[in-house]
Amino acid sequence: MLRKKIFIQSVKTPILTALFIGIFLSTHGQDNKKEDVLRKPIGYTNITSLITEWGYKHRNLAIEDEDVYRLSIPPGPSSKTIIPKKVITSFNKYSKGNNNRLCIFLTDTSSSWLGITDGLSAHGVPFRITDNIKEALKHKVVIVYPGLSSKTLNYNTLEKLRQHPSKGGVLIAFNVQAPSIYSTFGFKTNSFSTQRDTITIRQFDLPETKFIHDINEGRLRIGNMNMTYANTTTIGYLGTSFKPIAVFEDGSGAIVRNIFNDGAAYAFGIDLGFLSLFAHANLDPQIQRSYVNKFEPALDVLFRMIRTIYWEYADYPIIKGTVPGDKLVPVLLTHDIDYSFSIDTMLLFASLEAANNIPATYFVQTKYIKDKMDIPFISHEKLPNYQALLKMGMEIGSHSVSHTPFFSFLPLGSGKETYPDYRPYYYNFTSTFNETVLGELRVSHYIIEQLFGANATSFRSGYLGFPEKLHVVMKEVGFKYGSNITANEVLTHMPYNTMYDYMLDSELDVYEFPITIEDDEPPEMDQRFDEAVILTEKISRYGGVINILIHPNIMGHKYRFLEMYIEEFKDKAWFGTVSQYGDWWKARTKLQVDVESKNQFIIINLDGPFNIENLPLIMPDHLEYIGSTPDVGSVIKTKSGYLINSIKGRTQLLFQSQKASSSK
Repeated sequence: MLRKKIFIQSVKTPILTALFIGIFLSTHGQDNKKEDVLRKPIGYTNITSLITEWGYKHRNLAIEDEDVYRLSIPPGPSSKTIIPKKVITSFNKYSKGNNNRLCIFLTDTSSSWLGITDGLSAHGVPFRITDNIKEALKHKVVIVYPGLSSKTLNYNTLEKLRQHPSKGGVLIAFNVQAPSIYSTFGFKTNSFSTQRDTITIRQFDLPETKFIHDINEGRLRIGNMNMTYANTTTIGYLGTSFKPIAVFEDGSGAIVRNIFNDGAAYAFGIDLGFLSLFAHANLDPQIQRSYVNKFEPALDVLFRMIRTIYWEYADYPIIKGTVPGDKLVPVLLTHDIDYSFSIDTMLLFASLEAANNIPATYFVQTKYIKDKMDIPFISHEKLPNYQALLKMGMEIGSHSVSHTPFFSFLPLGSGKETYPDYRPYYYNFTSTFNETVLGELRVSHYIIEQLFGANATSFRSGYLGFPEKLHVVMKEVGFKYGSNITANEVLTHMPYNTMYDYMLDSELDVYEFPITIEDDEPPEMDQRFDEAVILTEKISRYGGVINILIHPNIMGHKYRFLEMYIEEFKDKAWFGTVSQYGDWWKARTKLQVDVESKNQFIIINLDGPFNIENLPLIMPDHLEYIGSTPDVGSVIKTKSGYLINSIKGRTQLLFQSQKASSSK
C-alpha cells in the first residue's frame, strides 16, 4: 500500500476520484470482468462467423430527442464528405532515383507491384521502378516483377536479364516460367500448384537467412488451403544447382539461388506483391496461425531477405531505420474507451504513463446516445477527464460513435451525417440501428475537434471492424493513421500504407499501425508479461512496431502489466502516440535516399517533403561522417550506422570511405 499512498499524494481531482475507483476495481475485478463479458459476449474474431450464421441487414429506428445528449457545440460538420473516384496509382510515382538503389523491373504494370514497394519502403530499402530493361540493368540489384515469362518478355529482354548475374549483377525474380532462363537461376524445371500454403526455410547459415532465430521466422504461412478463394498458384523449382534456401511442403524449391563470381540470381515461387496486399486487406482472416499476442512475421522475413540481398550486393547500401533515435523498438501504448466506467479509470493509466514521461493514445468512443448498452460517454460532466488526458500529454483518437460490432458490414452513408441528427443505436449485440461508415467517422472526428480542441488524426474502429472503403473514408474525413487490425492478421509487425479498396491498385496517404499485444485473450495480462517481453525482443531485431491495446475498464492485471512493461522498457524503447510515430513514419517513408561516389568520398543525398528528427541510417561501417549541407545538428555513430539529428528539406551528408574496396 505504500506505493499507492505516495501516488495519491501526487495526483489531483479528477484523477483522485478515479484512483479510489481503480483501487476498488483492482480488488473486486472478478465482478467487473463478468460484467465486461456480458457487455461483449463475442470477441473480435467471431463477428464474421456471426454474420455468416445470422446475416446482417441495415435497419433504421427513430430515436427520441431525450436519448440524445446535448453538447455545447454547434451541429456539424457542416460540409458534406465526398468520396472521390479512385485514381489508380501509376508506377511512375516511383520512377526517380539513381543507380545505387534497388530497381524493380516491371513486366506487367497492372500487377500487384504496390505490395512490393510498400514492403521495401517499410524495411527502409531505397528503390525505383521502371519498365525499361536498359534502365533497369544500370542497377546492380534488380527485382523482376511480377513474373519472368516468354509470353510477356521477348528473347532480347530475356537474354539481357540472363547475362546480368554473370556481369556481377543480381536478379531477384518471382514466378520464373521462361525455360530459356531456368539455368540462370539454377534449376531444371518447375511445378505449378494451388495446394501449397507454407514456406519452410532450409538453410540458416547463409547471409540471406542469418537474421532468422525463431521457428515462426523459419516456417512461413502464405495461404490457407481450407479457404478455396484464397488459394493462389505457386511455382516450385526442381533440379536445383544449389540446395534451396526454402521449400514448399511438397519439397519443391520455394526460394532458390544460383551464385556467380560476383553476381547472383534468386527465384521466388510466390507472388510476394499480391501476398502482401492480400494480407494487408485481411482478405483471408484465417491465413495466420494466431490472431494476436504472438509472432507472425511471414511478410517481414521475405522482405528482410530481399533487404539482406540488397545489403550484401549494392555498392553503398543505405537503409532507413524504423526507430526514432538510437532505441531498441518503437512502442505505442493505446487504450480503447468504450465503456462508461473507463472514463474514470483511464486517468489512472494515464497518470502512470505521464509519471514516466510516456505519451499514449486514448481511442475514445464519442457516444452521445443513451441506448440499451450504456450511457453517453461524451458529456459536460466528463469533459474534465478528457481535458486531464490532454494536459498529461496524451492523444485523443476516435473509437467511432457507436462501437457497433457490425462496422465491417455497414453501408457507406451519405456523407451528410451530423451531430446531433446522426443517431446510431446499440440495442444488443445482434440488433443495432442507423449506423453508417461515414457517420461513425465524420461525426466522431467532428466531436473530438470541437469538444476537446484536439486534432483528431488517429482512428480505431469498434471491434476492429474493417469495411472495404475504411481508409479512403478516413482520408477524406481527416484521419491520417489507423490501428484497426492485428499484426498477426496482416502477417507483418511493420506499419503499412493503405489502399482505396479491395482492388489494391490505388495507394492512399493513410497508414496502418497493426496491434501487437491486447488484453482480450486469456490468460490475464500480467500472467503473460514474460511472453510480451520475449515478443517485443523478437520484433525489435528488425525494427518492427509494438502496438499495445489495453481497455482501462478494470485495474488489476491490466494495470500491473502496464507497470511492469513500462519498467522493463522505459529506458530501452521509444514511446509515443500513434500520431507522433505516424508523423515520423510518414516523413521517414517519403524521404528519398540516393548515393554517389567521388573518389573515396561518398555523398548521401536526402530529400523529402517533411522535416524529420532522430533518423537512423544503417550503412557500411567503413563510412566515416565528415559533414553536411545544410547543418543537420548532431550526427552520432551507432552500432549499425549513424543517427541524424534533424533533416530539413534537401540535405547532403558527406562521408569518407576508410577502405579502398567496400567491406560491409
